[in-house]
Amino acid sequence: SGKYRVGCNGANPGVCIACSTCEEADTYRDGCAKLSKGTCTPCPNCTEGHFSSGCGGLHRGACVACSSVACPPAHERHGCGGKSEGYCIRSWVPQTPPPAPIMWSKWLTHDRGECIDDGGEDVPNVVRNFRVPTGAYLRLAACTHGYAEGSFPVPISGNWLVHFFVGVPRYTSLPSRPTAGSYPEENEGYPLADDVLEIVINNRTTVMHNLASGGPGGERQVYWEVFEDITHVDFSFNFSSKDTVDHLHMLVSGAEAVYMGDDASKAKALSLLGVGEAEVSGKVENAVDGRTLKPGRKIGNGYDKGIVIPEGQEATVSLFVGSSRMNGLEVSKGE
Repeated sequence: SGKYRVGCNGANPGVCIACSTCEEADTYRDGCAKLSKGTCTPCPNCTEGHFSSGCGGLHRGACVACSSVACPPAHERHGCGGKSEGYCIRSWVPQTPPPAPIMWSKWLTHDRGECIDDGGEDVPNVVRNFRVPTGAYLRLAACTHGYAEGSFPVPISGNWLVHFFVGVPRYTSLPSRPTAGSYPEENEGYPLADDVLEIVINNRTTVMHNLASGGPGGERQVYWEVFEDITHVDFSFNFSSKDTVDHLHMLVSGAEAVYMGDDASKAKALSLLGVGEAEVSGKVENAVDGRTLKPGRKIGNGYDKGIVIPEGQEATVSLFVGSSRMNGLEVSKGE
């Protein structure tokens, strides 16, 4: 197999040599056997709904039904035909996914141990001048090192924005009474500026230090990243400190994952819209305080009321039909 005989004549048996492959693309050598070297033959043209697989060398290959190559659940095959089996994209979903809260400790994939405080009652030597919401926040407990790792499945695959804040303790000799949702002032000592929190989400690394942020949020450093074409938010938090006073350690708030669209076909969404034009107008308002989101305006985020939108920064507004992000709208001064 794979050889043919040459030089066989009279008393000379000749020799068997290997069949050669064809140089021209999309061909194979047909009939190479016994005394024939065969001929270069085009690969088969498959009928609609099939694709050519395995053609090349000495093999004709076969026409394979596109329907026989399965896609993952809630996905469909596109671009199947010719030599390509195509690719799988997520099927269109009629409802736009709402924002999804991420409770870190609920999605841990290993035991958090004694050095991660998640608000539970089983953390040893914990000092809480305010209540850490159970399961939502993570903090280095009375240790110098702690590690937490897990994975959160997003409702549907696509592009997702993940945002949360890292709270930095703020020293004051006369602390005010803290509220449950904000990082409290404290007077147990000065936070160490060289404390480190390494955040890894979907193989993207961010390092934060125990220093107050100069941006919106004051004592909160904001994490805000968009991840494309994901099915999970895989995360890890690696805390390091030189002291064991847990109230001086950084704190990771609960997160929110916001759907930003996907690369799936918009054909289904467009068919529902029909043909025509329409004008869309209105104001972009802050969901917390109802104020128009325009450059220079002070707004609240549920914790602080004096956050100023930078000059020249407009809100981003997108239109969705189901899971399809159709386009963005032009915004000027919050309208």
